[in-house]
Amino acid sequence: MKKDWKKYFFVFIVCILYMCAGKAVAQKDIDFKVNMVKKFVSELTFPNAVVKDKVFTIAIVDNDGATADAFTNSLGNTTIKGMKVVIKRIISPSEITLFPIVYYTENASMPVSYIARAVGTKPMILLTEKEGFIATGSDVNFVKIGGSWRYEINSDAISKKRINPSETFIQKASSDSGTISNPNDTKEPPKRDKPPLVDEKLLEKIRALEGDNGKLSQKLREKEEKEAEEARQREKRKTDLNNLKNELENMTDIVKVRERALEEAGKAKIEAEKAEQERINRIKAENDAKDKEREAKRQKEIDNQRLYMIGLAGIIAVISTIAILSVIASRRRKKIIDQLEIARNELSKNNAQLDMQNKEILAQRNELDVQNKEIMAQKDELADKNLKITDSIRYAETIQMAMLPSRSELSQIFKSYFVMYEPKDIVSGDFYWATKREEGIFVAVADCTGHGVPGAFLSTVGNDILNELIKDRRVHEPNQILTNLHTGIFERLRQGETNNQDGMDICLCRIVEKDDDYCEIVFAGAKRPIFYSDAGEIRQLKGDSKYLGGIKEEPPSFTNQVVTLKKGEILYLTTDGYPDTPNTEKRKFGSGKFQELMQEVYSLDLPTQHKIFMERWREHKGKAELRDDTTILAIEL
Repeated sequence: MKKDWKKYFFVFIVCILYMCAGKAVAQKDIDFKVNMVKKFVSELTFPNAVVKDKVFTIAIVDNDGATADAFTNSLGNTTIKGMKVVIKRIISPSEITLFPIVYYTENASMPVSYIARAVGTKPMILLTEKEGFIATGSDVNFVKIGGSWRYEINSDAISKKRINPSETFIQKASSDSGTISNPNDTKEPPKRDKPPLVDEKLLEKIRALEGDNGKLSQKLREKEEKEAEEARQREKRKTDLNNLKNELENMTDIVKVRERALEEAGKAKIEAEKAEQERINRIKAENDAKDKEREAKRQKEIDNQRLYMIGLAGIIAVISTIAILSVIASRRRKKIIDQLEIARNELSKNNAQLDMQNKEILAQRNELDVQNKEIMAQKDELADKNLKITDSIRYAETIQMAMLPSRSELSQIFKSYFVMYEPKDIVSGDFYWATKREEGIFVAVADCTGHGVPGAFLSTVGNDILNELIKDRRVHEPNQILTNLHTGIFERLRQGETNNQDGMDICLCRIVEKDDDYCEIVFAGAKRPIFYSDAGEIRQLKGDSKYLGGIKEEPPSFTNQVVTLKKGEILYLTTDGYPDTPNTEKRKFGSGKFQELMQEVYSLDLPTQHKIFMERWREHKGKAELRDDTTILAIEL
């Protein structure tokens, strides 16, 4: 039975040691990972768009939240490179937006391919901790070799994401070769052998414990005897402390009696000092009262003398003033009489001149009456002609609006949209155009030469040629459409014969749905760009610096530009009217401010965006006269 007891005790000790070793290793692993992530942050430089508002977010993908909690406890209230650290636990790939570091832990149940696809080519570091993950889209990978942690990096992938690693960071890890190094160890990395299931040193300790069972029992008995002796010593010290406590209480009573005696003596002294101070204050108050009484009498005498002197001076001043005024009045009266005589003579001469001038004015007024009647007749004739011209232009406006796509047509083509269409005059030189074909959705915004009636005629020509090219002749490549549009304008306006140089700027897109999530935009432009939202930023594709129409007969060539966007992103097609709008001080709204406005509102719904664009435009323009037509067509993909 005694032998069985030793055996069970030995197994219990082994289990305790194994559990302690496991907890120590796990805590060591967590500390290593936290320190390594802090080191990565100091060794990497991220774009400003990723670390907004001085906040550095580390996203943790784990199964039970233990790693996220450990990182929060270690880094939650700290700063790195002047930025506040925020730890965010990720449960679904859809939660991944723009975080500097996404950490996929070893116990995460979600497939790593989902996380790698969500990160993609965004300027973010995907950090994993399973051997072989560097080949599945990971940027930095932790691996455990021989009981020690190492890391490996994919430096090409990091560079393509516009993240700049330091030279030290690159030198301490490989670039795709798979070589593994420890950033805190300058020695050669060990081979990738599998770590033993039990530490050799632990086994040696277990064997030593098994061989020393007898010695352990002897030590336990000695420990019990030692504890009994310590108990006796504690009892003795307790008795000594009680004796000291009683002596201290006696001394405390003596001190209290002495304190009361001193307190009573102090009170008596304070009462005496208080009485003496009251006597001194009473004498001082009596002396102050007598001084005030003497000062009041002296001040009263001074005031009486001052009043007497003021009265005497006033009488003298009044008499002097009366004498001076009498002299001045006498002289002024004589001067006025002389002036009146001179004025009467001048008035007689002026009356004769006025009579002559009145006769001349009467003759001129009769002549002006005749001229006014002729002017009023001409004005009435011009007003009648102007009214007829305005009515004609109003009718032309109705025709032009009928040429443009209606709201119902645009609603059938696009999921959501808005149009801002503000002509300078009644009719406009701008026009927008859209149609849906089997090959995709075609949409364009054009700015024709001039504005008003000439621009409106040219917009009709451009609209008609676009319908012919895409609907009848089935030309579907945007660059070829622009080349043929140039040829059509050149021929219809006979620009080779008339030297007419009218034409247009235009941006044209073909939108093709690639799958349930993405659309492909094929764009060609003649001196006009397009703007679009992508991953939280407003981006721009510039068109070719070539003009449609003009006396150049040889058709220009244009370039197709392709961009793939997620559904829900916003596409903006515009003329230059909005940024060129002047205010009352003749200052333009500006292209930079126009792009900042798109960045500010792109995440709002399109009706709200339309309202904000109109409000900012009116606030800037005020009562200033427009210089050009203004058109914006915004589309949600």
